[in-house]
Amino acid sequence: MARYPTAIIAPITAMHGPTPFDSLYRSSHFALDPLLDHFQRSRHKERSHALISSILRRLALLAALVLVCTIALRSIGNAKHNSRERTLHCFFLLDRSGSMRSLSTSVVKGFNSYVARQQQQPGAMRLTLAQFDDRQPFQLIHDGQDIRKVRPLTPADFEPRGRTPLYDALAELIAHVDRHATKGSEVVVVIFSDGMENASRRHTRDTIFKMIEERRQGGDGWTFVFLGANQDSYATGQSLSIAAGATLNYKADEKGVQAAMSDLSQSVTRARRSARNGVAQTAAQREAFLVSRSAEVDLEHRGGTSGAAPSQERGNHGRNGPAEGHARYITRKLGHRSRRRRSWEAEDLPDEQVG
Repeated sequence: MARYPTAIIAPITAMHGPTPFDSLYRSSHFALDPLLDHFQRSRHKERSHALISSILRRLALLAALVLVCTIALRSIGNAKHNSRERTLHCFFLLDRSGSMRSLSTSVVKGFNSYVARQQQQPGAMRLTLAQFDDRQPFQLIHDGQDIRKVRPLTPADFEPRGRTPLYDALAELIAHVDRHATKGSEVVVVIFSDGMENASRRHTRDTIFKMIEERRQGGDGWTFVFLGANQDSYATGQSLSIAAGATLNYKADEKGVQAAMSDLSQSVTRARRSARNGVAQTAAQREAFLVSRSAEVDLEHRGGTSGAAPSQERGNHGRNGPAEGHARYITRKLGHRSRRRRSWEAEDLPDEQVG
């Protein structure tokens, strides 16, 4: 604020002594100084606040730009990853024949535990579930569903009955896979049964063997897994062109079913890990698909026969190498059980009592 210059006031005071004007000037001078100081401080604060606000706005803009760039780069990376990721499609064939009646609750629980484990795993997976008996050789329950959307199996879904048309059911399933499996996907076909073939009308073992063999050896080779109880699973699997390394015996009770489903889940998880990286299963990995065999350890521990062969029996015998030697040992060890099973199934029993 303008003040009267001292050069003007001082001569007047010297000539005439203090005047009322001079007193007024001095009193106003002392009264305005605090106001001026306050005003200057306020202006300084305003300029400081404006500067800080400007800096903060620029930092926020910079942070937003960095965030956008990060999201864009991640999207590009995910797009590249997804472009090579393979989807694993599990086609699960479930035996619903009468001999499964005592296992019905265990099968429902075991299958649901398998699905729950896979729902927690990363990577793309689809599930097709079909069940079979001689009244309905192929009934779809889930068809190519995203694993994370698969609902639990219920006792109403799985009601064992009738006999075991395994060959007819397998032919129907393979035809279904041919129609619905997408090119480049990882196909895993799982057969879960407690009994042997006894009711097929349209297909024979030879035709099924040929169908499976062709698809195992194709460019996008399929993996076939056989989980069996109350039979020589290795002999059954071998007769269908299923590798011994993808065959498993389990004890026909709740603990055995749970162990078998756990072994299957661990193996599927490994295959999904490769599929996520765009890597297909090699022929060797498909031949030895089951990486865990706790069901057979459980079976042997509880007095059954797991099929574990002595080391001298595991030589390089046949086209499957050690696996085939292992299967031959099991065939010899359990052959008498298979013969008794076939004799029993030949009897004319009610549908609900046979498998």
